[in-house]
Amino acid sequence: MKSTDVSRFYASIVIFTFLLTYNFIPATGFAQQNDLGNIDFPTSGKTEAQKDFIMGMLLLHSFEYDDAVEHFRAAQRKDPGFVMAYWGEAMTHNHPIWFQQEKSKALRALNKIAPAPAARIKQCKLPIEKEFIRAADILYGEGTKKERDLKYSDFLADLYEKYPDNHEVACFYALSLMGSRHNGRHIPTYLKAATVTEKVLKENPRHPGALHYTIHAYDEPTHAHLGLEAANTYAQVAPGSEHALHMPSHIFVALGMWDRVVASNEASWEAGEERFRRKNLRHAQRAYHSLLWLTYGYLQQGRFEEAKKMVDIIEDDAKHHTSGRAKVHLNQMRAAYLVNSRRWDGEVADIKVNLGNVGLVNRSLNAFIDGMVALQRNDLAKAKKMVEEIARLRNKNTPKSLDANLSMCYAPGTMPKKTQEARISLILENELQASLLINQGRKQEAEIILKETVELEEGTSFSFGPPVIVKPSAELYGEFLLAENRPEEALAQFEKVFKRAPKRTLSLKGYAEAAARSNDPVKAAEVRDLLNQIVKTEN
Repeated sequence: MKSTDVSRFYASIVIFTFLLTYNFIPATGFAQQNDLGNIDFPTSGKTEAQKDFIMGMLLLHSFEYDDAVEHFRAAQRKDPGFVMAYWGEAMTHNHPIWFQQEKSKALRALNKIAPAPAARIKQCKLPIEKEFIRAADILYGEGTKKERDLKYSDFLADLYEKYPDNHEVACFYALSLMGSRHNGRHIPTYLKAATVTEKVLKENPRHPGALHYTIHAYDEPTHAHLGLEAANTYAQVAPGSEHALHMPSHIFVALGMWDRVVASNEASWEAGEERFRRKNLRHAQRAYHSLLWLTYGYLQQGRFEEAKKMVDIIEDDAKHHTSGRAKVHLNQMRAAYLVNSRRWDGEVADIKVNLGNVGLVNRSLNAFIDGMVALQRNDLAKAKKMVEEIARLRNKNTPKSLDANLSMCYAPGTMPKKTQEARISLILENELQASLLINQGRKQEAEIILKETVELEEGTSFSFGPPVIVKPSAELYGEFLLAENRPEEALAQFEKVFKRAPKRTLSLKGYAEAAARSNDPVKAAEVRDLLNQIVKTEN
C-alpha cells in the first residue's frame, strides 16, 4: 500500500471500531447517498453540477467548509449559470454557532452571479432559489453582524412558514435561531431550534444538518439527554466528516459519558489526520478542536500519560509551525492538563505559550496557569504578579459599562460578549487571588472572594464542552471547605459543579471524601463506584 492508503486504512479501522462500540442503530426510510448523509434539494442546475452541489451541501451541514467550497466551485465550472452553486459558496463563509462571518468573501461569491441583489434574483429559475438568494443578501447586506443575523433569522422564519415541508429551509432556519443569540446561550431559542430540526428528522433521519443542529440545540447538561438519539446517529450517518465524528461528544460531555467522549474524539482526530495527510494541508488545518476534547476526556479518565501525548503534539506544532490556532489550543490544553492531572511539577508546567495578541480570555487563562504554577513552587511574588497581569488585561479590554452589566446580567443568555469575557477573566483573577491568600494563611479573605466568584460563575452563560473556566470556582471552594474540615458545606459546592459539568472527576473525588467525612458512607460508596467506572488504570 501507499503511505496515504495505509493512513486511510488505519483511520477507517478507528472509525469503524468507534461506530461498532456504541451500537449505532441504522435509520430507515432513506437510502444512504454516501458517507455524508442524505438530503433532497432539487434545483435548476444541470445534472452533473447538481451532484457536486449536493456534496457541497452535505459538507456544509457538517461544517466542513473548506471541502464544501471545492464542490460548490466544481458545480460552478460544470454549470456557470447555476445560481445556487454560488449561493452555496457564499454560505460556507457564515459560521453561526461560532458567531463568525467572512462577509467580503461571501459577497465575492454572490457577485459572480451578478453585482447587485436585484440582478441576482433575475438569474434565478425557481421560486425557492429566489428566496435563498434574498436570504443571503440580507445575511451579507447592510448593518452590523448582529442586526443582519436577526433580520436573516426573521426572514427564514417567514420562509419556513411558507415552506414548512422544505428540509433545507427548516435546517437553515434552526441554525439561524442559534446564530442570532449574540449575548450567550438562550435556552428557549435553542429549544425552538430543536423542534424544527426534530420535525425534519422524523421525515429524513439521515439529514446531516438536522442531526448536527439538534445536537447543538441540546448540548448542555439540562437537556443533553434529549439529544442522545441524534448523537448516537450522526456519526453513523456521516462518518466521512471529521466534524460529524466529533459532534456526538457535545452530548457525551454534557452527560459525563467519558468513554464515549474519548471514542468520539479519537475517531474524529484520526479522520482529521487522514485528511491532513491526504490533502497535504497546513498544520493549522489539523483537527485541534477534537484534540482538545480528546485530551479533556483522557484527563477525566485519569489517563494522564495519554493526555500528555496530546499536549506534546500541539506543543510541537506551536513550536515549529508558528500557527496562532495551535498556540491557542496549546494554551487551553496545557491549562486543562495541569488543573485536572495536578502534575504541577512536570514538563507541561514549564511550557511557555507565546500567544501574541489573542483574546482576553485566552491571555487571562495563560496568566492564571502561570500563577498557579508559581504558587505550587512557592514563588508568591510571581503569583501576585500574575494576579495583577489578569487585572491589567481586563482593565485594558473591558467596556466602561462592565460594572453595570455585572450587576444586572446574571441570567444566562442576556450578557454582551465583551462582558462575558470580562467576567471569565475576573473569575480567573479571583481564583488565583484566593489561592494566593490561602497560601499566605489569609483564609477569611480568601473565602469571601471564593463565595463571590462562585456567584459570578453561576451568572455566566453556559458554554458547551471542556470548561472555559478551567477550574470551576465551586470546585475550588469545595476543596477549600474540605481542607477546613467543613464537609457538609463542601458537598453543596461540588453539587453546583455537577450542574454544569456532570461527573467531573475532581469534583466526584471531592464529593466522595466530603460524603465520607459527613458520616454518609452509602453516598460515599456510590460515588466511589462511579469513579471506579470512569477512571482507567494506565500501564
